Amino acid sequence: IMALNPGIDPNNLQIGQVICIPRDERPACDGMYYVVRPGDTLYSIARKYNVSLAELIAANPGIDPDRLQVGQLICIPKGKPSPKPCPGGHIYVVKESDTLSSILLKFNISVMDLMAGNPNLDLDRIRVGQELCILAHKDRGCPCKKGTKAYTIMPSDVPSHGSVIAALAMKFNTSVSYLLKINPNMPPGDFKPGAEICIPD
Repeated sequence: IMALNPGIDPNNLQIGQVICIPRDERPACDGMYYVVRPGDTLYSIARKYNVSLAELIAANPGIDPDRLQVGQLICIPKGKPSPKPCPGGHIYVVKESDTLSSILLKFNISVMDLMAGNPNLDLDRIRVGQELCILAHKDRGCPCKKGTKAYTIMPSDVPSHGSVIAALAMKFNTSVSYLLKINPNMPPGDFKPGAEICIPD
């Protein structure tokens, strides 16, 4: 400050006096600032905030790791978000072409399997980049609900080309996605002759 304000008496500042303040040339900190205390080292600060030494140095260009000064500001970068927990399964990241039906078909799981791993999932709003916990299929029980009725798939329901579920959707004037929703315990691969399913009433 003295170098930028030659001739100013630091012991005799006046109210309303204009002072030149040096610009902070440090890059913006994508995280939080920490004030160095006595006994701190860069390593101890990194451990305290659960970041790597390399990340700490990268967030503070020009810093001398061996010459920290008490009162010095250190940028603590944001920690990497922990991966979504998915015990007993694996994480799948939704791609641009994905739909509810295509995801269930891809992993041959049911709506209930998907909801078991993603209890807060909005089935009508699956977004690109969203992380889904994919669990293996498990019989979770599912009686037909109001507005639907039971139907046993017949051998004649098997098309010469395409999937059984797509043929059933066409037969009952509905969509594959809706059939999967009203049969939430059935993976797409289980729609075969002899299986009892729910269809629109």
